[in-house]
Amino acid sequence: MLKTRSFSALTCTQFLGAFNDNVFKQFVLLIAMSLSLDWLPIDSQSMAMGLFALPFVIFAVIGGSIGDRFPKRTVIIMAKLGEVLIMTLGMLAFALASVDQDLSVMAMMGVLFLMGTQSAFFGPSKYGILPELLPTSRLSWGNGFLNMGS
Repeated sequence: MLKTRSFSALTCTQFLGAFNDNVFKQFVLLIAMSLSLDWLPIDSQSMAMGLFALPFVIFAVIGGSIGDRFPKRTVIIMAKLGEVLIMTLGMLAFALASVDQDLSVMAMMGVLFLMGTQSAFFGPSKYGILPELLPTSRLSWGNGFLNMGS
């Protein structure tokens, strides 16, 4: 099954997206821990984790509807293009730290929310495309392999 170009590309895309999400999130958590951010309403780590998780609650149903309404391949490609744009904003948020640390942290938190939103739209199509890529007898294997990559 790994010789199937589409499944291999999906697996690679999933791995790189999960890696990207986790690395950025860890950088933001470490930066938030190192700064005293008294203006935040809650602990900075809790806020960062909440801002990443909240879009899954808000947008998962919409992401699933879009994945059912439009070709899953198109949704996956658009979500990945969105990820590139969001990570560009993330780089700008890091660069902003040399100008204003508080504004930089706010921008990083906003990027975390956008990353969660992108993942909420990517996820349903990622799992929904598996039956199109794999035979029925290999769906459990494909699902497990895809999850192993993240």
